[in-house]
Amino acid sequence: MKAKLEDYGPGAQKLLLAAEEIIAERGIEGASIREILRVAKQGNNSAIYRHFGSKDLLIRAIYDVRQAEVEDCRMLRMQRLPHLPGDIRGLLELFLLPVLDAFKGRQRWIYSQFILHLILNDPFDDAFDSVREGPAVRAVHQALRARCAAMSDQVFTMRLSVAVTNFLMGVSYGDRVANLTGGRYPRSDQYLEDLISTGCALLMLPPFADGQDAPA
Repeated sequence: MKAKLEDYGPGAQKLLLAAEEIIAERGIEGASIREILRVAKQGNNSAIYRHFGSKDLLIRAIYDVRQAEVEDCRMLRMQRLPHLPGDIRGLLELFLLPVLDAFKGRQRWIYSQFILHLILNDPFDDAFDSVREGPAVRAVHQALRARCAAMSDQVFTMRLSVAVTNFLMGVSYGDRVANLTGGRYPRSDQYLEDLISTGCALLMLPPFADGQDAPA
């Protein structure tokens, strides 16, 4: 598996960047092979298959490249700490905030929207399988799971997915919210703290058994 964008040749890089941006703007179904080739300026209709094997594997490659960038930033944060946080909030910050370290400006929006479309397409896609996690995110994920041990795996996975989705949506649309409200709140530290607090609240809710005693 190639972990960095620079590991790919120029043609493959163009396909990765084109597909990522199209998916961010239009979703997975809206990213046709023809449109990816057009935006990447690849005249060879078999370019995606030659470089990646399929559209799905191209999308997987984008995910792996970007997650490796976030993982590097998460590892840097971990190296500055004496040990992993013991509370859900500290762990969730270590899980989510490296996204803001890794990407700035429009690339942050593209990344957030790309991941959102993957999650909303299928939160149980094997792209999110723990065997594909880097060592830093695996350690944080396992620590979070231990703190939520009373939950079933499915409830924990869904609640963490909602926490991640809410965070990425907040990051993506902060400027839009600022324009709508005429305030600086979405650009402030308090805004990020509130996004993290929302995720913490989800993970701290009392557990319930799948299909039994679930709240209406």
